[in-house]
Amino acid sequence: MNGFFFQFFIINFKLTNIIFAPQNNCMQIGNKILVVDDDLRGVITKIKADKVTFMSDEGFEYVYAKNKIVVVNMDVENLFLQGNPRKNIVSNKVVSKKNTSKKPPVFDLHIEKIQPKHHHLSAGQKLQIQLDEAHRIIRKMQLQKQKSFILVHGVGKGVLKKELTKLLKVKKLRFEEASFLDFGHGSALRVFF
Repeated sequence: MNGFFFQFFIINFKLTNIIFAPQNNCMQIGNKILVVDDDLRGVITKIKADKVTFMSDEGFEYVYAKNKIVVVNMDVENLFLQGNPRKNIVSNKVVSKKNTSKKPPVFDLHIEKIQPKHHHLSAGQKLQIQLDEAHRIIRKMQLQKQKSFILVHGVGKGVLKKELTKLLKVKKLRFEEASFLDFGHGSALRVFF
């Protein structure tokens, strides 16, 4: 058994004994949390219906569905010396942290990609979910020190594109239409830091 696999197994075993299932009754204000499928963690500041508001370790406030949040025992912080613990257990492959590809990362903001069960939501709720996802992506790309990335918003009625351009202007980020050959006319924005 190689050392990396053994270490992966031990870390995974320790995490399963420390992280609780995301049950509604175990979430309380002040709990430390991790976001499922994201590099966010923080402390719960508000719980309302099926939404949890928390303050991230970087000082930003986020709202996520309860099923996307995992409550963490305080001891999880002591397991790892650096960074997000999930980065250490995502796979047993050794992955370079540096992005060596020349193409910028692409993020699809179509609602069905972000929220598969979206049919019961109003247009306003869907738009807010898409904008929240855009905020999360921008933050993630800043933390990873990416030079640029692409947000695919689609053509539609242009509401999401209009709101994205407002958001990017407020954040003082440069952007342009993404490549016509890759994404079609007016369906994606390339954002630069």
